[in-house]
Amino acid sequence: AFAKECGYLPVIIKNVRGQYVGQTEMTWEKIRSILEVMGNVMVIYDEADTELGGRGAGTHDVDKRLFGAILRMMSDPNNRGKIIWIIITARPDKLEPDIKRTGRAGEHLPVFDPEGQEREEFIDFVMSKVGLSLNDFLADQKQRFLDHTANYSPADFIQLLTNLERKKHLTSRNLTTAEILETGYDFIPADISLQRQLQELLAFVECSYQSLIPEKYANMTKQKAYTQIGELKVLLGEN
Repeated sequence: AFAKECGYLPVIIKNVRGQYVGQTEMTWEKIRSILEVMGNVMVIYDEADTELGGRGAGTHDVDKRLFGAILRMMSDPNNRGKIIWIIITARPDKLEPDIKRTGRAGEHLPVFDPEGQEREEFIDFVMSKVGLSLNDFLADQKQRFLDHTANYSPADFIQLLTNLERKKHLTSRNLTTAEILETGYDFIPADISLQRQLQELLAFVECSYQSLIPEKYANMTKQKAYTQIGELKVLLGEN
């Protein structure tokens, strides 16, 4: 929707690699020529840290050549304004520095979890799917629900919504606040709090604009953030 509003055609690229010798390069050349002829396209690479490859010592030669071809296309001045690249990843630290520099994917825009009023508006949106609003809760119920979902990821809220919609379908009516609380307390999301902390800190240190940084990181130095990132990676067994 965003691409169309900007006057661009969204194109999602995935599964470029082939199993035969030379197939990957041929596939990419076809993609490149089509995109350059079309113009006004927004190329979207999701899960870019695993899809794009790189130039590391352990990288396959085919992936290195594909990565180099992508970099050349991104840097081509003839494509400026005609081909926009959207690189989506939760682990920007795993992307090669070459792709993150100015002139390629140089603007790093983080997506943080909503906080405060924005978070309540997001939860209200979830509740609206089952015919309720946070305003329908008593004050103590609302606070308990907000506290219980404090560490929910967006995916956790989607699963909670699925659970609520299932219960609504089974009862053939709108759910009461008590039933929503009961369903919420019954759902135990996977504990990925350390991974999410790491992803948030990485988003902070990679962010291109001070105005996009949440208040809780406003006074944090990047040096302190990198220290915490290192500690979290140790806890997660990444170092």
